[in-house]
Amino acid sequence: MLNIIGDIHQCLLDRKWIFLKAGEDSPGFVTSDYPVNLIPHPSRIDDGWGLGFALKDVSVFIPLNKNFAVIGDYEATERIISLDREAVAALNSSTIRNATRQIYAYSDEFEFIGPGNKMLNGTELPKVL
Repeated sequence: MLNIIGDIHQCLLDRKWIFLKAGEDSPGFVTSDYPVNLIPHPSRIDDGWGLGFALKDVSVFIPLNKNFAVIGDYEATERIISLDREAVAALNSSTIRNATRQIYAYSDEFEFIGPGNKMLNGTELPKVL
């Protein structure tokens, strides 16, 4: 078990980290009881093996608080990026999908992408779960 932790630690150290700032028009990021999200690159072909920390075509996304998150990638340039509300909502959707039991938000005004790619707010989440 400890060898796996060391391997994952090294994978995280080898990545370049981009700080993501929720734009002024966004109510912000949510987090969950499973806050670390592995997100496949759009070009990734599903090989049936799932996602892993060592894969070069998988990003690691971690919400830090309402206003900031980080995303780590092997081929990124470290910088700070301001995201519009649609991008924040898409990342919130990933966090919500990966939650096992609980979702945490500053308020129920957070946004996510619901059925039919419609942007919804937190008050609508119980209806679509």
